[in-house]
Amino acid sequence: AHLLRDLTRVLHLDHCALYTARTLRRRIGFPAIPEQVTANKEHLHGDSTYMLRSRQLLRSAFRAAGAALGGTAGVVACQVAYVRLSFQLPPDATGPTSGTASAAALRSSGTRRNIIFLGDSLVTGVGCDAEAGEGPTLPRRVAELLSGRLGVDVGWLALGETGADVGTLTERLMPQVQSEVARCGAQGERVDAVVIVCGLNDMKSCFLHFQPQLNPHAFAGRLRGVVEAVRTSVGDECAVLLPGVSVEGVPRFEPFWPLSTCIARAAGMWEEQKRTVAHEMSVAGQRVAFSAQAGRLLPTRDIFCRDGMHPNDRGYAIWAELVAEDLLSAMALPPKDSGEAPP
Repeated sequence: AHLLRDLTRVLHLDHCALYTARTLRRRIGFPAIPEQVTANKEHLHGDSTYMLRSRQLLRSAFRAAGAALGGTAGVVACQVAYVRLSFQLPPDATGPTSGTASAAALRSSGTRRNIIFLGDSLVTGVGCDAEAGEGPTLPRRVAELLSGRLGVDVGWLALGETGADVGTLTERLMPQVQSEVARCGAQGERVDAVVIVCGLNDMKSCFLHFQPQLNPHAFAGRLRGVVEAVRTSVGDECAVLLPGVSVEGVPRFEPFWPLSTCIARAAGMWEEQKRTVAHEMSVAGQRVAFSAQAGRLLPTRDIFCRDGMHPNDRGYAIWAELVAEDLLSAMALPPKDSGEAPP
C-alpha cells in the first residue's frame, strides 16, 4: 500500500525519476539512479532522456512490486494453512444458557430487566472452564454487573451458535428471540436490551471460504437486517448494542507476520461497518449503539484460553465490564445511587 501510494505521488511530480529511485530504494531496496542522471537535477524539466529513465524505473518498480506481493501472498497462504490445520476449537461452555442475576445482599427495588445475547462462539462461551458448569461467562457477568449497578434483578439469555454469521442469526436464532419476547410478555415483562456479537465469522466466510459476495458492504446490509428484525420483535423501547471485537494482538495470530497484520486490518473493515450501521440507525432515532471500548480489550496471553483466540473466564469477565458500561448507556438507565427512579 505504501509503495503504490508513493508511485501514485511520483506520477504527479516533475522530479519523478529521482523521487522514484529514492522511494523504491527506501521501500524495497531498488537500486539508485545512476550518477549521470541525478547530476543535473536543475535541468530535469523537458529532459526526455531523464523521463525515459523514469518510465523504465516505474515499469521495473511495478514488476518488483508484483513479485513482492506474490511472495507475500504465498507466505500468508502458508500461514493460513498452518493456523487452520493446527487449530483445535475448545468446547462451548457447559451449564445453563439463561439465568437471573441479583445484587448481593440487596433485595430487588424495581422491575426486573431482561437481556438477550445473540451471537457466535463468544456468546456460547467457547474458552470458558467447561468443568465449572456455570454457563457462558460473558452474558452471566454482564447481568451481574447491571444488577449491582441498578439494584434490580436482571435476567439473561444466551442465544448463540458457534461459528454463526449474521445469516445464521437471522435464519436459526431469530425464532428463539421471538419466543423469549413472548415469554417475557406473558409474565408482564419485556426485553430491555439485546447484545449482538458478530462479525468475525462473516469475515472468515468471505476470505477462508472464498465467498467474496460476503464482503464488508454486504455484511453491513445483512447486519442492518438482523438489527431491524430484532427491533421488530422486541419493540422500540429495547436497546440494541453491537460490541466491538478486535483480533489485533491476539496470541493465536501474533507469531505469524504478515498474517496477523492482514487479519487485524481485514477485521477492522467489518468492525467499521458495525460502527456505521449503529451510527446510521441511531441518527434515525433508533436505540442502537456500537461499543467501541469493547473492541479495545488489551490482548495479554493470560486472558485467552488454550486456543489463543477465545477469551478464558478471566478474559470474558474483563470484557463484560466494558460491555456492561456501554450497555448501561445504551439502555439509558440511571445507576441505582443516582436518586432517579428507573424508567
